[in-house]
Amino acid sequence: MGRSIALILVLMMLGPMAGCINEEAEPIIPKLGCTDSTASNFDPNATENDGTCLSENVSTTFESEDEDLSVSEGCTDINARNFDVNATEDDGSCNFSKNVILMIGDGMGWEMVRTAAIYNQVMEGNQGNLLSDFYTEGKGSGLAMQELSGFQSVTTYSTIVDGSTRNSLREDTGSNVPTASEDYRDIEFDPRNNLVRYNIELGGTTPWDSRYFLNNGSTSFDPMYITEDDPDSAQTATTLMTGVKTFKGAVGVGLYERPRSSLNNVASDNGMCLGVASNVPITHATPASTYAKVNSRDRLHWDSISSSRAGDDILSWFNQANGLDIMLGTGNPNTHVGDHYVHSSYLDSFESNENHTLLLNSPGAPDLLKSAAQSHDSETDARILGLYGSIGQANLPYSGANGSFEQSGWGLNLKNGPPSDRTRDYGPMTKEEYIAKEIDENPSLAEMTDAILDACDEDNQGFFATIESGDIDWAGHSNNIDALIGAVNDFDKAVENVIKWINENGGWERNMLVVTADHDHYLTLTDDFPNLVRSNSALDLAMGGDIEHMGHYWGPSKSDPYGSQSHTNRPVPVFYQGGCSQIINQSVGEGFDNYGQYVGGVSGFVDQVHLHLAMRAALIGDCLHIPVVYG
Repeated sequence: MGRSIALILVLMMLGPMAGCINEEAEPIIPKLGCTDSTASNFDPNATENDGTCLSENVSTTFESEDEDLSVSEGCTDINARNFDVNATEDDGSCNFSKNVILMIGDGMGWEMVRTAAIYNQVMEGNQGNLLSDFYTEGKGSGLAMQELSGFQSVTTYSTIVDGSTRNSLREDTGSNVPTASEDYRDIEFDPRNNLVRYNIELGGTTPWDSRYFLNNGSTSFDPMYITEDDPDSAQTATTLMTGVKTFKGAVGVGLYERPRSSLNNVASDNGMCLGVASNVPITHATPASTYAKVNSRDRLHWDSISSSRAGDDILSWFNQANGLDIMLGTGNPNTHVGDHYVHSSYLDSFESNENHTLLLNSPGAPDLLKSAAQSHDSETDARILGLYGSIGQANLPYSGANGSFEQSGWGLNLKNGPPSDRTRDYGPMTKEEYIAKEIDENPSLAEMTDAILDACDEDNQGFFATIESGDIDWAGHSNNIDALIGAVNDFDKAVENVIKWINENGGWERNMLVVTADHDHYLTLTDDFPNLVRSNSALDLAMGGDIEHMGHYWGPSKSDPYGSQSHTNRPVPVFYQGGCSQIINQSVGEGFDNYGQYVGGVSGFVDQVHLHLAMRAALIGDCLHIPVVYG
């Protein structure tokens, strides 16, 4: 009770003080700032307006003495190759060029692709026994190239002058006549008369037209039509590179035998890295078309043709090719081929050039190539030249369908059927030692491809690469289905590596891949090929001797399974993705300009000219406009 009375007394004493102002307390200091809520610098904590309020459309920049407020020009488009994150004003320099990789399976027609694809599916466990259990039309599956999004069929025909596909518009065409003399025929180019063209009524509306396999004697179909006026690698590769139709044997020149601007030239002019790889000699028709400008594929070097004009040969053009960073192939003159493809004297002159790197067959060759490529600076270093070759062959070692390299160094030619004596001479080595030596002293095509990607992938301007599998064609010429399947699969491993690299380096927006053939070969599978290749090795089928045990035949007739036909005018497949692929999609059935004349398209097909135009557009960096190739 006493405590309660005391608490009440205290409260009574404090009550009046709570309502009084202490005159000796510190005065409240106002917070100055902008009190206008509509101003851009309104301060909600300000209690007194200081006159600093700014209207909404007024901004202020606070400068430090060290800050550089000058305009920084450069490329401001984030999608460009040379996008400059520090640029404040676009100077028109944006580079939208794509890396372009062209991969050519020489002689790799639709049936060659299907042969390897079905073989792979059988080896992976597919139990189908007949072709219809796998695929009989279209893109198919079983290979990395068939996984690309784009697929079309491509015409490959050449020019024709005075009844011959080997004539240019010069009076005298031939390997012994210097390129581009002034004596021209009295002929003006006419697409109706000077192009072989492709007739779908006679040759089929697709490369897989069933009449090739049925041999039903249709009056509107001629199985021999595609063997007439067939194309060659020089002429078709030149069209892919330059965008003009030309004559057989031409390397980088048109009908008038004048040098044509190639994809290599376009890339070089734009400061891009250039790489070429092939598993056949570097002076062979397809790789030569990337850099040379001569009227005959036979003019390999200065000693090839006696009447050749100085500098009018493939090797001389290679020596002066601008911007070619890395060239890989075969033809090493120190092997059994001698000076046939590359003159031995050239190696000394090449090595004498500062910063040049020469790589030859040697122990650990794949690792040596990889090291050289990874250390290569395309902006400052000079050229890498790799020359290899199998023992007893001019190409890289044949791996065979099963990858055993059984045919390495053999080069088994079955044009006249299987040999009676199949024994091999390995010299002082065992078979296993021989094969191991071949693999150790030669990089594979896939390893060559990786080397080009390593050498060029850091080039600021991008790159153009051409990868060729020439031994697909060589296997076809030898009627050797085992070597053929192995060659297609080796090529496809290189394709697979490129696809992986693209996915890890900018994707399909920054890169374009085109996988195609220069021409077709006349191969026909029988319906029981899958069952036969499951029960026998591909080498056994190659040696079958008769159609009942082969599962295939070369040419149009089962009665002559090792027929003499080779190249055909049948359209070939193209698999593609990225870059300016839409140009290929839009070109189906469309025509093109050549030599100042319009050339009508072939219904359902694109042409090699269209592939060139799409790749050229990608290198330029303008996919919205189809480039013009002047005649």
